[in-house]
Amino acid sequence: MSGQCTASELLTSCVQRIEDPAGEGPRAFPYGVSTAAAAQAMTSDVLRGHGVAGPLAGIPVSIKDLFDVQGEVTRAGARVLPEQPATRDAVAIARLRAAGAVFVGRTNMTEFAYSG
Repeated sequence: MSGQCTASELLTSCVQRIEDPAGEGPRAFPYGVSTAAAAQAMTSDVLRGHGVAGPLAGIPVSIKDLFDVQGEVTRAGARVLPEQPATRDAVAIARLRAAGAVFVGRTNMTEFAYSG
């Protein structure tokens, strides 16, 4: 980020687009915005203010519902999986987290990422 806006402002902009009834946000993000996103954005803003931030500090990213995010349920587009929160992050998610990305929410997908 160039510093022209805060991570919190950038997240707010994303949330407005996701929640726009004229857009595809509700279909693309069937579980809504992550409850942790605001806290992640605020943390990013504090770290950036102290000059300690990763290369993706404050950048909002969506997570395909195929990847485990610690504390969140991974549904993989299926209804048969148990509603159990993941106990740890998938490797790709851990790397994004370490780089400072803000997880906006989980995106919709075909069941188990399998489609004809």
